[in-house]
Amino acid sequence: MAVRRVGMRGLAYMGSSAFNPPELVVIERAPKTTDNFVVPLGGIWVNPVTKFIYQLVNLESGIATWATVYSRGTEGQIKIGRVDGDGVKLDPQYGNIISNSSSIVVTYVDGDINLETTAVGASWTTVTGTTQALETGMGYIPNNAGLVTLTLPVAAVVGTEIKIMGLGVGGFKIAQNAGQTITHLTQTSTVGVAGYVASTDKYDEFTLRCAETDTHFRMSGVEGNITVV
Repeated sequence: MAVRRVGMRGLAYMGSSAFNPPELVVIERAPKTTDNFVVPLGGIWVNPVTKFIYQLVNLESGIATWATVYSRGTEGQIKIGRVDGDGVKLDPQYGNIISNSSSIVVTYVDGDINLETTAVGASWTTVTGTTQALETGMGYIPNNAGLVTLTLPVAAVVGTEIKIMGLGVGGFKIAQNAGQTITHLTQTSTVGVAGYVASTDKYDEFTLRCAETDTHFRMSGVEGNITVV
């Protein structure tokens, strides 16, 4: 480990104090809370390997608190401000732009962040079997001579959608998991696995939109007469 101390006390003759500007050390690692003797309060620590820069901002009870003055993230990361549980502002840290529902595709190219929405209509699945687990952000076409049972996802984010477009002569029903309901106009299905909505014609179609996280879905854009149980 290489350690190099850069003296700045020569400016004292100009009227500056011994620690103004702050003392600087160059050490090939990040500082620790036990590094409470390397520089005085306000001193600067530079890691020449990562090019990160830190400043000693607190020495209460002999525990060193270092603030990151400069750091570098990985591809696609941006600095994001933070606060703790008491609302106290913390040092910003690098983070990624993400989409938990996968409704937005995020790509990074040469320093640019590109966001593309995933249209539901662009991802349709034809269901030729008699059962299918549904996913948000998708469209489904039940097409079977028998009844097709489509089951709601266990987890769903508010506002995410699922599109259903009937085709098979057997029709379809939307089954629920524990604690879930589906609302159509003024009707709401029975809570849990006993409840469901079903088509009355093979060409019935509608959109299911999550109204309450994981548990409540509402129907919109309904074409046809839907049975609510």
